Amino acid sequence: MNHQWNRRDVLKGLVVASTAALARPGLSACREGENTAAQPIEVQITPVSRHTCRLSILPVVDNGSVGSTPFDGSLIQESWGAPIAKLRAEPGHTIVVGSIKLEVSLHPVRVTATNERGDDSALTEASAAAPYIQEGDAGPAIAHLERAVNLDPLNLAAASTLIDLYQKEGKLTEAAGLAAKMQVAMREGSGADQATQPDSKSDSQRRAEEVFKNIQVLKGVPSDQVIPAMQFMTAALGVDCSFCHVVGHFEEDAKKPKQTARSMMQMMFALNRNSFDGHREVTCYSCHRGARIPAETPKLDGQSEVDAGAAGLAGPTLPSGLPTASQLIENYIKALGGAAAIAKTTSRAEKGVANCSGQSTRVELFTQAPEQLALVRHLTEGDSVVAFDGHAGWIGLPSRPVRDLHGTDVETAREVADQQFPLHLAKTFPELRVEYPEKIGGREVNVLYGIRQGQPPAKLYFEAQSGLLVRLVRYADTPLGLVPSQIDYADYRDVEGVQVPFRVTLSQTWGSCTVQIDDVRNNVPIDAAKFTKPASGHPPTADVPVPPKQSAPLPQHP
Repeated sequence: MNHQWNRRDVLKGLVVASTAALARPGLSACREGENTAAQPIEVQITPVSRHTCRLSILPVVDNGSVGSTPFDGSLIQESWGAPIAKLRAEPGHTIVVGSIKLEVSLHPVRVTATNERGDDSALTEASAAAPYIQEGDAGPAIAHLERAVNLDPLNLAAASTLIDLYQKEGKLTEAAGLAAKMQVAMREGSGADQATQPDSKSDSQRRAEEVFKNIQVLKGVPSDQVIPAMQFMTAALGVDCSFCHVVGHFEEDAKKPKQTARSMMQMMFALNRNSFDGHREVTCYSCHRGARIPAETPKLDGQSEVDAGAAGLAGPTLPSGLPTASQLIENYIKALGGAAAIAKTTSRAEKGVANCSGQSTRVELFTQAPEQLALVRHLTEGDSVVAFDGHAGWIGLPSRPVRDLHGTDVETAREVADQQFPLHLAKTFPELRVEYPEKIGGREVNVLYGIRQGQPPAKLYFEAQSGLLVRLVRYADTPLGLVPSQIDYADYRDVEGVQVPFRVTLSQTWGSCTVQIDDVRNNVPIDAAKFTKPASGHPPTADVPVPPKQSAPLPQHP
């Protein structure tokens, strides 16, 4: 039979209608499609999630069975499961799927979708975007996801999907800006929602399964290590959160890559336990190297890559005449202005601009001996603050409860707050090993590998000619492996007898941010309240107009 109706066009209208009403509770949306030749059809309704369903249109052949569906890029897939309704005959039908009420009539096809849930949340916004994404309709999908992220900045699945859509649509500035914001949300906000719940345990004391839903492999791991572990996997495979997780429903197991990831994690743990006496020698990155699918064939001659994580393995013989670790530290201290000048600096106030992927934010950094720190980022909706009082640290985001720092974040804040950090290098890293020299920007640098008990290692790069520290690479430990972060120091200037880097660039697996300092004052009085956790549980609001919102790194000074 020669039928004229366009199944794909009708399908697009129906699928979009299935969740279009979700973003606005109580609102109904209606779509119609023409079946000009009165071709017999069957409308199948299949649940996808609590807030999304799938409508499929199939032709009915002469014997009454459902005909085969031509592969034309439509949304029909077998993996969605069995439909809960198969509709052919008139009159109209009313079907309830989770929070969606569907009223369906045929010839012509007409579907009215109504949100019965009655709430307005990031979850429903993210769910409403799903069918648009599947159909390739970027405009409405972006609108829903932007509302989801605005409602809940910690909806990382929605944010990662939005970043991907931005990139596909050529909105690179928006993608880069949201990527930076997403990273801060992952680091700073992972425990924000739990902070308001009555629980005597801190995040570092609570197990992963006590905080997150449907934890299978990482049971027993401290809850504040779950997000860093996810960050490690995204970097090792070169993917984002939505590769394994359902948008808006992290706990669901609908995606096969999530099941595969669990199996791979178990395999990795077993390899390290059975073949390496429990030492972590094999990680996701060992095979994936930033690729979703590991390479199966060796590289040709000249294409081999150097394993930057192989520190400690036998390497090339060091050249003769290299300075010792003690000499490198002594030269560094001398290049900064000398031990006496460094020791005299007991406080410092800095102002500048943080530029993350083209978006700028004013920042201030205050440090006070002994080991006190406050980084203030002036956002449009209020000030974001990272502070350390010498013993404990906290993070405050506008309109969110204050969260305590844990683990590696505490040690990093302590080192940044230490005005005499160059004088304390040997104490911070009891074991310092000279590595093979490298080049940064065409300049030769000497490399120190620092080891300390119970903490990840660090690598320090000193310019051979000036003796100044030009790069510091730190590693954050996760249950799956080490996540690197790189800090580059440049534009050293004399400030009251001490050399200070006026440009600091922080590079992480998600991107980079540069802080350009425009004002530095040493030994100035700093209000102690800047290092004190606010009693209200929220950081102070901004009192001056500021540039557009953007995340900023923690400038880590040598």
